[in-house]
Amino acid sequence: MCRQHGFARAILRGSLGSLVGARFADGRSVPDYATELLVTEGRIGPDGARVAVALADMAGRVHEGVLLPGRNPVCITFEGVLEALP
Repeated sequence: MCRQHGFARAILRGSLGSLVGARFADGRSVPDYATELLVTEGRIGPDGARVAVALADMAGRVHEGVLLPGRNPVCITFEGVLEALP
């Protein structure tokens, strides 16, 4: 999305949504079919994206970490604001 709109770098702000489970960069996963998340830090740059989240599984347990890029499909919705950086 950033490339499409000419952003070389951006911050992901004000983001929340749901994922089909979750896969973290450190190898952990949450196998539920729906998790609700809040982005705690999101940065996009020429080398890719780093998105840190806090999310709740279907039992209400909270998990935190950096998402594994390309391995976390959106369940129902994901809303966020991208702020272009110079």
